Amino acid sequence: MIRRRFLHASHARRFRLAQRLYADPPSPPAVLAPLAALWEGASRLQIAVRSAAQVALDRPVLSVGGIGLGGSGKTPFVRWLASALAREGRSAAVLTRGHGWVDAHGPALALVPAGTAVAGSPSSARVPDEARLYLRDGLTVGAHPRRAAAAAALARVGVRPDVWLLDDGFQHRQLRRDLDLVLIAARELGATRRGLPAGPFREAWRALRRADRLAITGLDEGRAGTLAGVGRRDLGLPPGPPPALAGHVWGGSVELEGWLAGEAFDAGGPAIGPCVAFSGIADPLGFERLLLARGLAVRAHVVFPDHHRYDPSDQARLLGLLPAGGTLLTTEKDAARLGSGWAPPGTCRVVRAELRLWRGEEDLVEDLRRLAGA
Repeated sequence: MIRRRFLHASHARRFRLAQRLYADPPSPPAVLAPLAALWEGASRLQIAVRSAAQVALDRPVLSVGGIGLGGSGKTPFVRWLASALAREGRSAAVLTRGHGWVDAHGPALALVPAGTAVAGSPSSARVPDEARLYLRDGLTVGAHPRRAAAAAALARVGVRPDVWLLDDGFQHRQLRRDLDLVLIAARELGATRRGLPAGPFREAWRALRRADRLAITGLDEGRAGTLAGVGRRDLGLPPGPPPALAGHVWGGSVELEGWLAGEAFDAGGPAIGPCVAFSGIADPLGFERLLLARGLAVRAHVVFPDHHRYDPSDQARLLGLLPAGGTLLTTEKDAARLGSGWAPPGTCRVVRAELRLWRGEEDLVEDLRRLAGA
């Protein structure tokens, strides 16, 4: 059991509330059911309005999304798909919202792998954290709440990928897509299948009927084995291809300065003694599971809000918790929000959570081949 610390009391309360949404009560409180019905109705209306005037791009679009509040592993899955396309000799470009780092009324950002902005001229502080992960993988990225604007920004600088990868795109209906891959986090399987505030979903469970492909994420190999026979009917959905089964495994670690410089991860790596973890991601419990599966002695996990922008007071607090000879451990997404010199040499390492497909890899690769050849 890892002891958790939070940025402030209100964040701790929000965290506990979010966890309760994923519990499996017999039924939500009666007062919440009408509110959930209103939420689900508003979601359906919004989807219908946005779908009525979709923009079509000149190359196939593969959307990766979900209906949960977050933390289903969309970014790692997009990275895996881009890598699979590269192994097929095909190129991908990622369209991402920017998650508050890109102003909805400002110019879309077109970013090349070196991290240099070629449209919009953003400062490094304005480059979204997830975009930095894609850039580190050598991908071109367009960032804007209107993904068609992001695609146009890339097109203006001559980017013509074989496949557009739409990050967190299931609810982004303004852009026409050729395949919808929807991720269901393992913790969502037992939750009340209602929208907010009666359940943890942005849309009603039946919205999954729009998905072309499903993937259940957050599984270790043992849990994937128990779900080996699960099909769409078992999820209360019409017949279709069985869900892929996926999870994250230890992909190595690297010092923060090395990560910022683009160094590769060391799968074995040096022995890590007592450590303090910190993260500002949607699913901090997933990070904890990864560290515990590695057998690390984690003294504490400091949990920050998703997309938290670290300031000097956060740095001082984390370094103050570090035991003698210990190490700070964080995620790639968090490392993207830290600068060079943030931690003394040897005190902070970045951990890679590597996506592993326990079932369905061949089907997804075949989908990519079909899209890239369209």
